Amino acid sequence: MYIINLVFVVYLVLYDDNIIFLIRIKQIMRDLSVRHYEIIFLLHPDHSEQLPNIIEQYKKLIFDDQGKVHRLEDWGRRQLAYAIGKLHKAHYVLMNIEVSPHLIKELSDKFRFSDIIIRNIIICLKKPITEASPMVRCRDDKKLNSEVH
Repeated sequence: MYIINLVFVVYLVLYDDNIIFLIRIKQIMRDLSVRHYEIIFLLHPDHSEQLPNIIEQYKKLIFDDQGKVHRLEDWGRRQLAYAIGKLHKAHYVLMNIEVSPHLIKELSDKFRFSDIIIRNIIICLKKPITEASPMVRCRDDKKLNSEVH
């Protein structure tokens, strides 16, 4: 979905004592086109109990902008590859959403200025991803194997 503004620019040209109007049409693509994004953010481990409220806050922002959440996964508390600010664990969350770029800017600012979010990455995708991630599939396979034995 694209919203296009048409801007007309009129040039007056004097040619052999005649005035010729040249009209140039300029199309400006607005930042209101909807795109697909994958967001992973790491939550401070001391604030894991606030995760449902934080997710609801971000979902409300997305739905207020007529966006969609295609996938939302809580990967849980995991060991970090390296210490971030003396932290060795963090709570991981994955979201696949469909929103306009101006909302991504707003979400990015919220992540940046939040003391609870310690890291985040936002990736623009060509199409939505709705199936379970390998992290969740691996966890589900382990549960099935433990139930079988």
